[in-house]
Amino acid sequence: MIENITVAADDLLEYDEVALIELLGIRAKAMQRDLSIAGELSPKVKYDATYLGPLEEVKALGSRILRRWNKELFHIVCGTSKDDEVDRKNILNALTLGEGAAIAALIPILTALGLAPTLAAVVAAIVVKRFLGSAVETICDTWKQQEAMDRE
Repeated sequence: MIENITVAADDLLEYDEVALIELLGIRAKAMQRDLSIAGELSPKVKYDATYLGPLEEVKALGSRILRRWNKELFHIVCGTSKDDEVDRKNILNALTLGEGAAIAALIPILTALGLAPTLAAVVAAIVVKRFLGSAVETICDTWKQQEAMDRE
């Protein structure tokens, strides 16, 4: 399983954030039509308008999913709940690793929080691209600003 996570994480390194949001929507739409891909870290799905619908709707779905999980992760990382201490520490530790390793470290955290592995891999990649290398003190400020921009 660890090897699969590493491969999935490395595969996502080539995408920029816009492409990752689109990929998130594609995977979510494909998962709605075929739930069996939910557990796959790297499902072989591609955009097909007849199968997934208009691309703008797919992108909008990706953005909505990202907003939801961005908010959830912000509250975990930047909140003060004792219940989130372990996840907070694990997420912050992951963001000190190299890009591929950070994505691989975040995937199990996101799946433990209830996100399907196929979506967790993409959300992890977006979070890493946004926050990797940020000083712990500035992550919450940056995350808060990013959350506001995502709502626009």
